Amino acid sequence: MKQFPKLRAFLVFFLFFSCIALPVSAFTVASIYVTPRGEQPDGTPMTVNATIDFSSPGTETFPAANELQMSTGLDDPHWYPVLVVDGVKTNLTEQSGSTLILPGWYLSYPSKQTAQVWVTITGTIPKNRPLGQDILKVQELDSGYHVVSTAHVEMPAIPVLAPAQKTATPKIFTPIPADTPTRQSPLGVGCGIIAILGALLPGIKRR
Repeated sequence: MKQFPKLRAFLVFFLFFSCIALPVSAFTVASIYVTPRGEQPDGTPMTVNATIDFSSPGTETFPAANELQMSTGLDDPHWYPVLVVDGVKTNLTEQSGSTLILPGWYLSYPSKQTAQVWVTITGTIPKNRPLGQDILKVQELDSGYHVVSTAHVEMPAIPVLAPAQKTATPKIFTPIPADTPTRQSPLGVGCGIIAILGALLPGIKRR
């Protein structure tokens, strides 16, 4: 009987941690190239080329029930997406507007295959742009439209006049891992575990 409170405490902690799930991002911004490079004034025409890799830890490259959402702060943006599966390219529908949405079933393939999206965005630097505005933002949303993960690249800075020009130092792009917020697992999983343990507790107490 003295061991029962310890067992009950253990079950409480077990149930608590079993209800916590850490989502894993299914995409990575593998590369991005912006033309022209460096600080740019308002109204400058811009071209953004990005490569997005998909590598979900499950059995598919991207969850079919989720969606990939891309957005930009450029004015008059146009999107030219290309799906690449095992090296085979498929041109997707060209779109205009601040947001491009790709359904998960476009990107869902067996995990043994390689899947990418190459996207080109054209537009112009907006006037009076707010500080920290994104030139490209990529998000994975689940079936309930909750954000699973996010990656973003900020708009080029506004040039500042300097007394002498400096030689630009080339930068090496590092793949951008998507940020994944901690979210709770579905309620049904925790309830199932609680029901099973509830059925076992009377037998444990009698012993």
